[in-house]
Amino acid sequence: MRFGGPAIRAIALAAMALGVASLIIPTPAEAAMTCVPYARKESGLKLYGNAWTWWHQAEGKYARSQRPRVGAVLVFEQSGNMHAGHVAVVKRVVGKREILVDHANWSGPGIRKGQIHKGVAVLDTSPGNDWSSVRVWYQPAGEFGVRVYPTYGFVHDGVETAEDRAHKGKRDGKHSKAGKAEAAKTMPPLPERKPPIIGPSRGSIFQIAERPDRL
Repeated sequence: MRFGGPAIRAIALAAMALGVASLIIPTPAEAAMTCVPYARKESGLKLYGNAWTWWHQAEGKYARSQRPRVGAVLVFEQSGNMHAGHVAVVKRVVGKREILVDHANWSGPGIRKGQIHKGVAVLDTSPGNDWSSVRVWYQPAGEFGVRVYPTYGFVHDGVETAEDRAHKGKRDGKHSKAGKAEAAKTMPPLPERKPPIIGPSRGSIFQIAERPDRL
C-alpha cells in the first residue's frame, strides 16, 4: 500500500500543532559542525568516517534495527548529492511512522550549512514500515520536504531482536559489497577539522553531505 497524500498532510499538520518544526541552533563560523561528530557526541557510539558507512561499521559492535528508539542513530544511504550519507539521532518516537531527531549540517534553500537542528520531524515512507525510506521536515516551507531519502535503519547500543536480524540479512545482501569495502577502509579517528562555511545551495531541496573525519 502506498504511503502518502492525505496521510502525509495529516502528519504535517499534527507536527505543526505540536510545534515540532525543527529548532535551529545558530552556530558561529568557528563552531560549524558536520553530522558525524555531532551524532557521535549525542549518541555515544564510537563510529567514524563517512556517515553511510556507520551501518556496516556497527556490525558485531552495536545493534542494528528497523525500529526507532530514543538514542539510536538513523543512518541515511548515499543518494543524489548526498555522497557521504547522513546520520541523525532519535530524540522522540512520535508514532510508528514518525520520529523527532537532532542532527547537524542538514542543508537546503534557506538553511545555512553547519547548523544544529533539534526536534526535526522525520516520516517513514516505506511500504512495509521498515524505515528504509524517509522524508524530512523542511522548516522554511513548514512542511515535509519533497525528496524521499533511502535509509539503512537504526544503530544503537543494545540487543538485536530476531526481527532485527531478519531485516538485517535482507538489507546486507543488497549493500554488503560496497558498504563493507568502504567501512574496511575506515582509519582510526584523526583530529577533526572544522568544515568550510559555504552558503546554502540553490535548486531542489537536498542535504549537502560532507566527508566528515576525512582529511
